[in-house]
Parts: sequence; structure tokens; C-alpha cells
Amino acid sequence: MDTMKKITAGYYLKPKKERIFRIFSIAIFCFLILLFILHKVIGFDGIVESMYHGHSFGFLNNLIKYQQTKTVEHYITLADTVFYRSIFMSLLVLSFTNLLVRSILFGKSLRPICVFLFGTAVIMGVHILNPNNRIYSSHGFMHVGIVYEILNGHFPPNNPLLAELPLYWPWGHHFLAAVFVKVFSISPPWAFCVINIAALLGVVSVIYKISRMFIDSPRANILSVLIALFAVSLMHAKAIPIFARFTNISGMPIGMYFYLLFVYTILLIFSDQKRWGIILIPLIISVVSVGFFYFQMLPGLLGSFGFFWLFRVIQMLKDKKYDDAKKIIFSTIAVLLGTLLILPYGLSISVNAKSTIDIMVPGFVWSNFKNFVLVSLPILIIIAVNLKNIKEKLNQQALYNFMLLNLGVLITYLALHFPAENEYKFLSQSVTLFGIIGGIVLSFYSQPRSKFVVILLILLLGYNF
Repeated sequence: MDTMKKITAGYYLKPKKERIFRIFSIAIFCFLILLFILHKVIGFDGIVESMYHGHSFGFLNNLIKYQQTKTVEHYITLADTVFYRSIFMSLLVLSFTNLLVRSILFGKSLRPICVFLFGTAVIMGVHILNPNNRIYSSHGFMHVGIVYEILNGHFPPNNPLLAELPLYWPWGHHFLAAVFVKVFSISPPWAFCVINIAALLGVVSVIYKISRMFIDSPRANILSVLIALFAVSLMHAKAIPIFARFTNISGMPIGMYFYLLFVYTILLIFSDQKRWGIILIPLIISVVSVGFFYFQMLPGLLGSFGFFWLFRVIQMLKDKKYDDAKKIIFSTIAVLLGTLLILPYGLSISVNAKSTIDIMVPGFVWSNFKNFVLVSLPILIIIAVNLKNIKEKLNQQALYNFMLLNLGVLITYLALHFPAENEYKFLSQSVTLFGIIGGIVLSFYSQPRSKFVVILLILLLGYNF
């Protein structure tokens, strides 16, 4: 009887705690908005100017007392920049905290559109508040130069940095940006921004659908999206979490979308779908699109499928069960066809490449293995301590196929070494897939210990941004 009273009391306290949290969040949000309005209406420029001329409180004067080699306008602009970015970061942390707390502590089933809108706000905020990220980021001038090459009628584009010489670099992403520039009359940096937002919508949708193939739980599925995109690691690494690449000029967002689409189509084909033949079309499209828009991820995709194909064939021959033989044959034909279709493009951008790719060099294998363990350790621990729940609650057939695909891209990362360590793309693919499972596992956590998980994930977001 006492136990039932405790459970009942806990049940009725939960909505009360949720209301308190909601009121607290709204209060902070209103305070931040009020600060923004006051800054716009009243302005803090006068305070900065008083500090500059030594007419304010002593400790405030000292902030810029020894820095008066620049004009007062410089400090006013600096103060405005710091203010707006502080407001933006505060709103960002507040929004992410709400998404996590509502999903983990209060068990709310958020919609994928909430995550998409949050990510879109981050992308737009970064591009508006930090023009450097929009223009200079990730070799921005080179990327913009390739877009202008296409717009000026050079197809395929020449190298914008070496006049009239052929471009030995994937330009599919830039071709799409050129289309956006032409259609919407926007600048190339903003075209890349639009592509990233569109890719974000696709990535959120596909991760959610992949997660649903393991467990039909909106709460678990939305946590898969949150963790895979934003908070998958304690370690800072290139393109981990993957969302870091959505805020600058990079073909990785659209490449990741089509790679995840490839994973999703494979899972669908080898599920209980009766009309699986029609899914071969998006499978071919995903292979071609990864190769065209972000060729650097194609080896990871082929490594995923190669490992998956090998184990499925061995299992089929070992068990002497040929139910999936037709699926294996036709999916193989689809992947090979997609690879052949993109092969001329791949050869055209790499025919004169003089750099070498190292295969199974012990030193590089060990180095990449250490990177993987350090980056993936939080997710791997969470998964390891919840293996029993995973076995009991998740669709084992879908999970088995998924892990074969994941192990395939992970082995590709361990086995290959590219110049400038560009194999990190494969690590990003693998860790993102692990993040999907990690998000599901987090949905198993009970309320008393979930508060520590929420704090950790908020810290992860702050660290990675």
C-alpha cells in the first residue's frame, strides 16, 4: 500500500515539476527578449562611450582603459557583437535544455519538426551573427569561386585558384549551389546555407525513420535525432557531432543525408516489406547522390555495403536458407549500378591525383582506432550497459542489419588513411549511426538518474558549439 502511495505521489508531482520548469523557462526567455528590446530601444552605446572616456565607474573604466589605441566605435561594435551572441547562445542552450528535459525527464514525445526548427535557428543565427562563418568558413572563397565558375558557363568548372586548369575536386555540391543562386537570386554563401537547411530537414526525417525501425516510440525516436545530430561525443573532432558542419560551407550535410537514406533503404529492403523492389530506385539514387554531392563519403558507403553483403552471404550459405537471396542479388546490382553511373564523374576529378591512399598500415590503423574509442566512448558505454534492454525492446533483425552497415563504415575508417587524415568522414558516418542507437538507449533511463544524463548532454552541446 505504501509503495502504491509513493508511485501515486510521484505521478502527481511530475506534472507539477513540469509546470515549474515551463514557467522557469518562459521567465528566462522573456528576460532575454526584454534585454534585447532594451538594447534596441535604449541602447548601451552611451555606457560604452562613458567607459571609453573614463566617465563611468572605476572598474568599468578599467575594462578598456589600456586599450584606447582604437576608436570608440570599435568598442561599441564589439559590445554589440558580444551582446547579440550572448543572447543567441543563451537562447540556444535554453531551447536545447527544453528539448532534452521534456524528452528525458518528463517523457514527452516531441515532433521531429521541433528539432528541425531548433537546428534551423542555429544555422541562421550563426550565419547572421557571424558573417565570417558564412563567407570564409571551410575554404569559403574557393567554394564560392567554383560556384561562379559554373555560373559563368564553365562546365565542368575550372580551378578558380589556378586559372584555366581543370578542377580535380568534387563539384556536385557547388553545382547545386549554383542552381539555387540562379533560381532564388541569392549569393553563393546564402545558397550553401539554404542547402544545409534542406539537408537538415532530410537528416532529421531519415534518422527518425531509421530509429522507428528499431522501436516505435516517438520519445526514443526523437532522442535518436537529438543525440546523433548534436551531442554524440565528449571529444571534439572534425565533423563530430555532424551538426557542426551544418553551420558552414561544406558538402557533408547533404552527403550525410544521402548516406543515411542509403542505410534506410537497405533496412527497408531487408525488412518484411513485400514490395521491396520499388525501394531499389531510391537505393540507386542514394548511391549516385553521395558520389555526386560528396564524393568523399562514397568509400564509406561502399564499405558499409561490402561488409553487410559479405556477412549476409556467409550467413545464408551457412544456414542454407535462401529466402533473402533475391534481395541480396538485386540490392547488389543496384549498388553496383549506382557506382557505375557515378564512376565517370569520380574519374574526372581524380584522374591526375598524385596523393596515395594507405591501406591497413598498422600505425594508421592504431591511430584511427584510438580516435574512434575516444570519440565514441560515451555512446559505447551507454550502449554496453543497456545490452539487455536492447535485446528485449529493439527489432533484432533491423538492428543486426544496421550494425553490419555501421561496422562496415567503421572498418573502412580503420583500414584506410588519406592525405591530411581525410578519412575522418567515415568516422563521422559511423559515430552518427552509433548516436541513433544511443538516443534510443537514453529513452530507457528512469527519472531519478536522468537528471545527470540531461546535465551531461547540455554540457556536450556547450562544448561542441
